[in-house]
Amino acid sequence: QQFVDKLLTADTNALYLEQLERNANAENDSGSGLGFLTMINDYAADLGWKFETVQKDPMVVTVTTMVQLTLQDKGAI
Repeated sequence: QQFVDKLLTADTNALYLEQLERNANAENDSGSGLGFLTMINDYAADLGWKFETVQKDPMVVTVTTMVQLTLQDKGAI
């Protein structure tokens, strides 16, 4: 939820550049971390999240991510 709050309140262009720098300096291969930022910055996507508690002890939460894109008709090919 902290990550989502950061995405919703921070400058996503700055976050994108920070993540690129982290990736350039990283020695692990756990993923780029650029997916949501790319959708927001390049495609003006609206993202939403749904958090559901599945179990309380131990705490298990499922997270569903939803993306809304506006498609433009570019005419017949």
